[in-house]
Amino acid sequence: MVSIDVQAASKKAAKPKTPSAKLSNEDDSELTRLREHLLAIEQKNEQLQKENALLKQGATAALPPTTEGATTTADSTPPTETDTVVAKQDADEPTELGEVVLRARRISKLEKLKDTPKSVSIVAGEELEKQNTVDFREIITRVGNVRQTYTNPQAGSLMIRGVGWATGVGQLDPSVGMTVDGVSYGTTAIGATVNFIDIDSFDVTRGPQGTQGGKNSSIGQINVNTRAPGFTPDASASLTFGERNTIRTQAAVGGPIWDGLLAWRGTFYRDQAEGQEVNVNDRNFSYTNTDRTYGRLQFLLTPSEDVTAKVSLEYTPVGHETSNNYLNFFRATPDFYDSVNATGNPVAVNQALEPTGRLGRRWFAQEKNYTVNGDFLGNKINRLNQNTNNYGTKGGTFNLSWKAFNHTLTSITAYKDFFFDSGGGPISVFDIDRSPSTGHVEYQQFSQELKLSSQTGGFVDYQTGLYLFKNEIPERWTTARYGSDAGAYYANVNQYNRLDANGNGRYLMLNSIDRLFTKTKDDIRNTSVAGYGNLDFHFTDALTVNTGVRLTNENRNTTSERLIEDQGFGAELNPASSNNVALGGFNSNASGVLTTNSAEQLALANSVAQKYFNAANYAALTDAQKQQVADAKAVRNARIGGLFQATEAEAYQKVLPTATFSPSYKINDNHTVYFTYQHGEKAGISQIVGATANGGKSALAKEEITNSYEVGFKSSFLDKTLFVAADVYLTDIDNYLQPMYFEDKAQTILNNDGKIAYTSGLGNVPAVQSKGVELDVTYSGIDYTTLRFAGAYNDARYVDFKFLANPLELGGNSTPYYDASGKTLPGTAKFSFNLNADYVRPIFDKLNFHTNVNYRFTTSYNNDPSLSRYSVVDAFGITDFAIGVGRRDKLFDASVIVKNLFDTDYSFNSNWNTYVPSLPRWVGVMVSTKL
Repeated sequence: MVSIDVQAASKKAAKPKTPSAKLSNEDDSELTRLREHLLAIEQKNEQLQKENALLKQGATAALPPTTEGATTTADSTPPTETDTVVAKQDADEPTELGEVVLRARRISKLEKLKDTPKSVSIVAGEELEKQNTVDFREIITRVGNVRQTYTNPQAGSLMIRGVGWATGVGQLDPSVGMTVDGVSYGTTAIGATVNFIDIDSFDVTRGPQGTQGGKNSSIGQINVNTRAPGFTPDASASLTFGERNTIRTQAAVGGPIWDGLLAWRGTFYRDQAEGQEVNVNDRNFSYTNTDRTYGRLQFLLTPSEDVTAKVSLEYTPVGHETSNNYLNFFRATPDFYDSVNATGNPVAVNQALEPTGRLGRRWFAQEKNYTVNGDFLGNKINRLNQNTNNYGTKGGTFNLSWKAFNHTLTSITAYKDFFFDSGGGPISVFDIDRSPSTGHVEYQQFSQELKLSSQTGGFVDYQTGLYLFKNEIPERWTTARYGSDAGAYYANVNQYNRLDANGNGRYLMLNSIDRLFTKTKDDIRNTSVAGYGNLDFHFTDALTVNTGVRLTNENRNTTSERLIEDQGFGAELNPASSNNVALGGFNSNASGVLTTNSAEQLALANSVAQKYFNAANYAALTDAQKQQVADAKAVRNARIGGLFQATEAEAYQKVLPTATFSPSYKINDNHTVYFTYQHGEKAGISQIVGATANGGKSALAKEEITNSYEVGFKSSFLDKTLFVAADVYLTDIDNYLQPMYFEDKAQTILNNDGKIAYTSGLGNVPAVQSKGVELDVTYSGIDYTTLRFAGAYNDARYVDFKFLANPLELGGNSTPYYDASGKTLPGTAKFSFNLNADYVRPIFDKLNFHTNVNYRFTTSYNNDPSLSRYSVVDAFGITDFAIGVGRRDKLFDASVIVKNLFDTDYSFNSNWNTYVPSLPRWVGVMVSTKL
């Protein structure tokens, strides 16, 4: 927004016709033309009033659109707080008109929020465009106290104030909500897998949300506002070339179809780049590559001043990327656990059962072109048939707004889906775990919101509404596929030694799990219906009290099953059953001796003897041969695990409240103080975790309850060139929901490798607390320069959590959990900040020189959900830099962009034997235009 003050001033000496040093370059050309027009006016003294009126109209017309949602384009010039243009008539023309003084002050987006009584950080789309910042993970680093976990976008978690760790698309709602153009996403994976362009603003609101509409969230909310259609013709495009064969094309175009009635806007991008590491085994694949395409088409209909309708359609076809969680290098496992034995000495690690020990077996040593030290531990990717992760999404939104009787009625109808299929699979060149593997998601959501808002300016401003949200995940899989080398890898030491002793045993070992394919499938269906209201009481011009309440009826249902999808080559080695799933195998003990079997089962046992030993029947086998059969069956049974038929989990049904109370006091036009209390509750979980003999085991999780307290101020100084927003906060969370690992005693017995086996699920941490200080600052008092700072100190800890699963280094004993009370939450840094400096200066007659520097810093944090001491990420800071020159009218601009200017190394260990490298420096060139 730009405010312009036009007034007639007393007659003064002529001033130079060059613009003021503090003139905002966006308005420079328009204001210069206005001044030249004014200098050419020849009017008499008696026409003073008429000409002043015309000048005011002319100045207003020269401004860019400022209404909410109006079409804008990237501004290559930083907003300045005080811009002045003086225009006067020629000195040869005596007149009483004197000078016309125009003062333009661009209001920063942060300043627009000065009366909002809560912690909000905001970044303008123009700032993101200057460094071609489009990736969601990178965008959120531009504000303080917000981060995304380091994994693939589908499984990534958004965290605010150190809280919010989740796990992919599933039963768990994100603690940090995400809204794009007023539409809430039920999973942040949708936003994390697309690039955001044509952005008007990006902001983060902290604390429980929901009393003003949309989907409720318990920790905070991220809002992305894109540019809407308008009736002013507009077109912009850019092309970026860079290292790693990067090419990024994006364009936005729009304008009137029918003046005053129908407008449109189209947005498109294509982003393609190779990853930083090439797979030595197949150089067609590189790791952390980019493959993203996106298109959005919007139409705006305005049949009257009181009725507007907007339709938005968007589509992201399936892209194919090998994302961050697959870019890792393996390390040798340490020789000792941190655990101690009865004599007080560290427990030794059985290296024969670590990855290096398993790959060192004779079976794998047959491959002479692959070695453990040179390849597996060699800081390179050398893996068999590694498929990519695949992401895609599409959706549509219909917004209808009607103003009547001093109110506005708004309807937002939206549909969105998300597709994900994981590549997963091999860790080496051997056919052990086959790709594609691990995960598959087909997600869809529908939402409908009706909101009634009063006209502002009275004693009470209010809004109220109804909200319906429904999401379904009919296909959510966790899978495992095994290959011809899997038996030799997963057998324990004794099993392997006996099976590898001769050809018969090797045949059994090969077939034991070759082509075996198991699948855990979830069918998830959730419905939320809410009513909400939010009121602002203006008791005086200075004192305003905001109150809000919301009630959300949550209904959540999950059905799960775990079955064998493909028996592979060794179906005859199945057990008779696994829990309530019949598998058709025969019964035998750990030595291979037959126990109770039917005639059909005995016939199957005889066929095993004939197939693998060419014996007449099972009774003809030697004890050693029977032991080999038992070993092969044990290897297979451990990979099959606990199966169960389709089981309905206990449903979660409850009405959850959200509330806010926020008094604010405006000391004067420059200073506002506020207090905020926010209460939010996130729905519990309907889920199956593990199984019993009767089938899947239901494990209902409780709702997460958040109470947040905040005191802050928002102030402007130095003639409004400096704006500061700061707050201190305390957040208490009961029954904090997060991914957990639960001891699986049955699987521990099946594995028989001396390690505790776990199954994953979602659970409640009794108590968590987060407290800290947040600061947002913008300053534009230096010529041609704008500075923005966003930072926070944060202390987020487990107050009460006595059952956190052991990290790997705490193995070697029979204790599965440890007390994590008092420890800092995973992924949480104590201090983080982002500093952005933007400099734009006119050069020559028609050009702008511009440069932009962004520095983001974080102190150390632990990246492991179990808080492994090996997984501490050291403090680091990353500098991004851009420099360029362009025409002042935006017809051409060229910039050199450098990401990670100083090639900072921020690599880390994800656990005690896995290393994750950082992204190296990247250099590119961007050329852009605006018509």
